[in-house]
Amino acid sequence: MPVSRRTTLPLSVHEALAREPRHGGLAALRHVVFLMRENDHYDDLADTFTVCDAFHASDYPWATYAEHLRDAGKSWRVHQDVESFRADVEAGRLAQVSYLVPPPAASWAYEVLDALAPELWDSTALFIGYEDAREGLLGPRVPVVVASPWTVGGYVDSRVFDHSSTARFLERWLGVPAPGISAWQRTACGDLTSAFDFGRRRPSGARLPGWRPARPLPYQPDASGVVVGGEVRLGLRNSGDESVHLALCPDAGDAVHFDVRSSVEFAVPFEREYRFAVVGPNGFRREFAGVRGESAVVESSVHGHSRVLSVTLGNSGPSDVTFSVVGDGRDFKVTVRPGKRRLVPWLTEFRHGWYDLTVSAGAFRRRLAGHVENGRESVAPVITRS
Repeated sequence: MPVSRRTTLPLSVHEALAREPRHGGLAALRHVVFLMRENDHYDDLADTFTVCDAFHASDYPWATYAEHLRDAGKSWRVHQDVESFRADVEAGRLAQVSYLVPPPAASWAYEVLDALAPELWDSTALFIGYEDAREGLLGPRVPVVVASPWTVGGYVDSRVFDHSSTARFLERWLGVPAPGISAWQRTACGDLTSAFDFGRRRPSGARLPGWRPARPLPYQPDASGVVVGGEVRLGLRNSGDESVHLALCPDAGDAVHFDVRSSVEFAVPFEREYRFAVVGPNGFRREFAGVRGESAVVESSVHGHSRVLSVTLGNSGPSDVTFSVVGDGRDFKVTVRPGKRRLVPWLTEFRHGWYDLTVSAGAFRRRLAGHVENGRESVAPVITRS
């Protein structure tokens, strides 16, 4: 099990981590603590617990939900100093929901963890994040670390979350409906329960160098586009179990957002040439570039069970088209005769489901990158910051 530097994890937590987690799933929880504006020493906490790296800023009125908790007979309290939090813990009166808001530049992670362990460690989930609310659609990413006995192992959970997800976690745990969450947020964002593994007693396997274990995701996005006249006819697909949020990002102008449950068709008009990208969770990326009158075609499909990305190269013109295919340590050319198609199976198992390849033919260019989900835990590359 990865061990963080002691500056972040106190000895009391190390001792608590040696015990088996309690059984019972969400019912084993007695306390949930939110520690906001706390972004110091993440790369430490993430090595031991689970980081939600696709958590986005959004505008959610916490005070409104707190009133609903009160009306439902659930206890909650806001702490603006760590001493009052520790006093509640030691006196046995810690609220079911605690919201800690340190002053600017304060670092409370060590003190809060030390206060919870060992007595309350087995019944508490601590969400450590940074409060940076934005109105409207998903704002910037503000990763959250979830520290608890059921999130140990240095996992990454790349499911899309936002600040309303914390209220939905409480909603699911306490049964108190959270107001003010749009149907769109409930479709596009998770409720944070996927960060927990209540069934496993210990993290499985050893850490691979340069990788960290990753929770399975319910998304399996794909996108292809073909030029017809002065537009790219774009097909967005998702064979996963839940809707996936994708964004079309042009070279200039605002992004266009989609929630894809099964498939969405969309036309991208252009004059002489086009260049744009479609991006989504967990490194999903499709880049499109080309010109009017092109005859090259690239289509793709994702096969989760075999972890194969099927890439079909097509030629709708009167002359041969030679495609250059580069990526994942491979570099080769494929010539397709007029009116013909060639299937290129892109194996990803040896890279734990990850792929990144570029297919080009003159001005025509497609980049395909992402991760093939197979319903099981996987790994994700460790992102280092300079």
